[in-house]
Parts: sequence; structure tokens; C-alpha cells
Amino acid sequence: MKSFPLTIVVISIICIFSISAVFALAPDDASVIASWGSPKYYQGDTASVRITFQSNIDDTLTITRVSIQFDWMPPDAYYSHDLSATPVSISGHGSYTFELTDILLVGASAGSHNYKVTIDGLQNSIEFIWNSPSLNLQIFSGNEKLYYQLEPQVKAKIDNATYTNSEAQSLLQQAETEYGLAQESAIQEKWQEAVTSLQAASDYVDQADAAEQSGGGGALGGNLLLYLAVIAIVVVIVLLIIIVAVRRKIKKTDSAA
Repeated sequence: MKSFPLTIVVISIICIFSISAVFALAPDDASVIASWGSPKYYQGDTASVRITFQSNIDDTLTITRVSIQFDWMPPDAYYSHDLSATPVSISGHGSYTFELTDILLVGASAGSHNYKVTIDGLQNSIEFIWNSPSLNLQIFSGNEKLYYQLEPQVKAKIDNATYTNSEAQSLLQQAETEYGLAQESAIQEKWQEAVTSLQAASDYVDQADAAEQSGGGGALGGNLLLYLAVIAIVVVIVLLIIIVAVRRKIKKTDSAA
């Protein structure tokens, strides 16, 4: 019966050391600052971030992995930098800046998103995992980025368009209308509608180019037909004058004979 309490004590000590191995670093024992590579990220962008880890304890820490996980990712998914082959030592109350690159912002909705930084390492030869408090990153609409890429291109197409064909002129007016709608939607931050209107404006300009080149049914086509008709009439009149003159000359010749 005397061995029973001893067994309990031994088991308790083992449990204490096991728990310490998992939670060796308390939340307040460290902090991180994340500095993103761009002031503004859009859906689908590739991001990079510099993570400065600050130790708040006297012990030297050996860092073996730095990871980041966003709220739109599955629980077991994360971006990480494996340092196990070349671990980084941070002296007591020291700091170190790690860089994570090629972070794909795919699957994120537009808006504010939470993320956390996880640090794996050793404290006094005991493994630890430290998680940062929840941090925040704003992700902007991919359509906003697309709008600002398309807008100057479409504006240039409209500004440089000059048509004489009536059909082409009508199509250009529709393009200008759609461009105006795109600007209004952008002001209201309705980026999907803004992009749709820009694409419609671009299509109208392309149609106008085709109509101008074909000249079918337009002002240029009508004027050309008018010019041809006038030329044909002039030619006929000239021919009639020549014919009449020739006949008169023939008659005079016959009379003289």
C-alpha cells in the first residue's frame, strides 16, 4: 500500500514535465510585430511579411519554425518557414526578424481578416509552441485592382476614337455612357459593376472600329455613293456632249461634200 502514493507522485511529476514541454513559453513571454511588404493587398495577390519576434524572458530561445495562419484557411493549413536545419538563437530579451514570402491570398473574401503567428522552438532544451494574439489584415476586392488596370486603357480607346460613320458614332456614344457608369460605380465602390461597365465600353469601341472600317450604311458610305453618282452623271453629260459634237461635225462634212 505504501507504493501507491509514490506512484501518484511519480505520475504527477511526469505530467508536470509533459505539460511544461508543451507550454514552456507563456503568452506574455514574447510578442511579434508584422510588417507587410505592401500597404494594400487584393484578393489573389502574392504577399510577403517581415515578422519581428521579441523575447520578454531571460532565457535564450532557439527558434526552429515560424508560421502564419489566416482565418480563411483550414485548421491544419499554414504558411511557414522551417528553420530546423539552421535554427535561430535569440538571447534573453532579444529580438529577431524573420521573413515569409510567397504567401498566396487566395480564397479570401474582401474585407478584414484575422491571422496568427506561431513560433516553434526550444527553451532550456524543452520544446515549445507560442501563438501570437489575433492580428488583422485588410484584403481588398480583386475587382478594384482590375478596375484600375482597365480604366486608363478604356479611357484612351474612347479619347482616341474618331469616326465619320454614323453607326460607329452611335456605338462610341454607348461606350462613353458605359464608361460614365463605370466611374459612378467606382465612386460607390461597386467594383464588380464598375468592371462590367468598363468591359462593355471597351466592346462598344471595338464594334465602332469594325463599323467604321466596313462603312456599311454609315455617313461615309452614303457620301461615297453620292460622289459616285455625281461623277457618273458628269461622265454621261460629257459623253453626250462629245457625241452631239461629233454628229454635228459629221453632218457638216456631208453637207460640204
